[in-house]
Amino acid sequence: MLGQRSYLVRDGDQLRLSTDYGRTWRDAEQAMVTVPSFPANAEPVFCQWGRGCGALREPVAVSPTGTVYRLGGKPPSPYPPASIYPSADGTIWANYWPGDIGVMVVARSVDRGATWTTWQPAKGANVIAIAGVSAQEAYLLIAPPPPAGAQPMEVEGTSQLLRTTDGGRTWADMGTDLPNSLENRFLVVGSDGSLLLVEAGNMQPTSGRSKAMISLDAGRHFKTVREYDQRDGGVGAAPGYAWLYGRDDLTVGGADHVQLTGDGTAWTRLPLPD
Repeated sequence: MLGQRSYLVRDGDQLRLSTDYGRTWRDAEQAMVTVPSFPANAEPVFCQWGRGCGALREPVAVSPTGTVYRLGGKPPSPYPPASIYPSADGTIWANYWPGDIGVMVVARSVDRGATWTTWQPAKGANVIAIAGVSAQEAYLLIAPPPPAGAQPMEVEGTSQLLRTTDGGRTWADMGTDLPNSLENRFLVVGSDGSLLLVEAGNMQPTSGRSKAMISLDAGRHFKTVREYDQRDGGVGAAPGYAWLYGRDDLTVGGADHVQLTGDGTAWTRLPLPD
């Protein structure tokens, strides 16, 4: 989902785009409008997941009318993005991971995608999420490096959280207490500037709980503020918000409501149809 009315689907090697709520579909390469930088009225699309950005092969932006824009300039990396994070001030942060942690790239654009500044994370760094606060401040969530022969997400221990306050020129280790996890995670900046992290809780049978966590001290400490049983569904997030799917009657599978928060403290319950 790129926007309220614009959807992108990958079918094998083909991408299909709808800009009319799924009524009609066109070849995405032909349907997207190529521009040197995203127009002021177009919102860059956020994506973040432990496994990448799905059908998105490049940063895109969507206008209120559903028009989808792509960039015509040289991309920050030849590989698809793993995370794209539009910060509140219009800065776009992204990281690229083709499956080899040795060639990860972190990128930032302060001119709506016209130009990019790129960095190479430390060798062996497994960047699983990026969250941008502004042109100067951003966070990188890094899983511990895997031992020889292991997959990147098969490592126990503590995650690493890096923070920059100078536009990515230098990164400081925040010494986070956030444990590493096999679960898919979202890391976003809350509406009040706090850090919100949610994880799906559907990959480890021993835990089996989806949870929301918050940090009020720039990622040094995370506190669990809400949990749901595994059968309740999943989690989601976008810049400024995080949510968990839940169900009160746990004898029945599937979620019947969503709990939404912008700061990890106040929650809004939204009912879902059975």
